[in-house]
Amino acid sequence: MKRNAVLIALAVAACGPSVKSITVEPARSVLEAKGASAPLHAVAKDGEGKPIDASKLQVAWSSSAPQTATVDVAGNVTAQRSGEAVVTAAVGEVKGAAQVVVSIPVSVSVSAVSRDLHPGETVVLSVVVVDDAGKPVTVPRTIVWSSSDAG
Repeated sequence: MKRNAVLIALAVAACGPSVKSITVEPARSVLEAKGASAPLHAVAKDGEGKPIDASKLQVAWSSSAPQTATVDVAGNVTAQRSGEAVVTAAVGEVKGAAQVVVSIPVSVSVSAVSRDLHPGETVVLSVVVVDDAGKPVTVPRTIVWSSSDAG
């Protein structure tokens, strides 16, 4: 009887902590260049909502669109081309996910001024940035303006 209790205790200990939920942090990542990468972290919790030490778990990472964003065994996501992917962290049947947006700008168009400007006069220009999928970039970016002749 004692021997069976010891065997059961060892079997339970070998299974490791019981994961009841997983979240992936950050929940949303934006990558703005081919080859850009960002770390994702799986946060596992037990049935009481207590965090489980990730070093004690074997997390399997996957991407819904590896042609857009790949993910390695450590949870580092890397941009391949513009689009969206869902990156999933799984421990057994328990899964958590994060959205990854890849937006790689490839062209910039500026509205043309159709007349001569006079000193002190201003005009509002607009810009359209297009990604490598041919879609307008909607992710907020900083546009730096300059003139070849500030005079």
